[in-house]
Amino acid sequence: MANATQKDLLQGLISTTTGNITLIDHETGIQLYSKTLQDIGIDIKEDNKKLQGGIGNPTIYSWGENRQIEISLEDATAKLDFTAAKFGQMLQKGEVKAFQEALKYTAKGGKFDLLQEPAKDVKPQMFDMKTGELIPDENIAIEGKGVTITTTVTDGDVYVNGYDITVSDALYFDIDASKFAKTFEVIISNPVVLRQANGTFKTTYIRQYRFPSGRLEGSMKDDLKSKSDGGKVSSKIEILKPENSDTMGRIMLLPLETFGKSQLQAMGFAK
Repeated sequence: MANATQKDLLQGLISTTTGNITLIDHETGIQLYSKTLQDIGIDIKEDNKKLQGGIGNPTIYSWGENRQIEISLEDATAKLDFTAAKFGQMLQKGEVKAFQEALKYTAKGGKFDLLQEPAKDVKPQMFDMKTGELIPDENIAIEGKGVTITTTVTDGDVYVNGYDITVSDALYFDIDASKFAKTFEVIISNPVVLRQANGTFKTTYIRQYRFPSGRLEGSMKDDLKSKSDGGKVSSKIEILKPENSDTMGRIMLLPLETFGKSQLQAMGFAK
């Protein structure tokens, strides 16, 4: 390992774009990745302490302590795996019990088909829309999606209350009162422009922040609006001091040659 040369030190660095982020789960090794970030804020602070004394109370000595690093993210899209991680969970795929909202149907000859088959042992409430009266449960037969009504409702509108359905291939995660946000290794990469010796500017490096341990903030706000902003999601990561090291992170400038063409294109430019 050698010190940077004078030529290296004279290069001026300009950041002109956002970057990509990768989170690596400490427990499972599973990686979460986003390349749709609109903003990345890396806030590094310390508490400055000082000793004062004497006439005029001048500062005799000052020192720093309590290094703090916080990363704020604004993502243009909502990612379910990131959201699940905020709740200490992994995204699952499988069978769930979901809800079919209430709908109006038209019966012909006392028969019609439901939009979704009810879950096992579920029989939704139904109303005759001509009279507003509840159709007795014993007068309703359901087989799969098919409904047969054995009352005076032969032709006409039937209002079916919402009911449970079974979905076999849903993506989901649970909000568990006993589980909280996970910790990850955090890696942020973005291209940077450097001033060349002849005064021109050129993208010759990828800047990479690498933090051994960071905890996702477990808060979430989901705004459902009639005028949508596309689902932008905000997140925060608090960087932690590793148990066996004082190094909370590292900032690196990596030559473009380090990366393949496909990765460079994913960052927004070709090699």
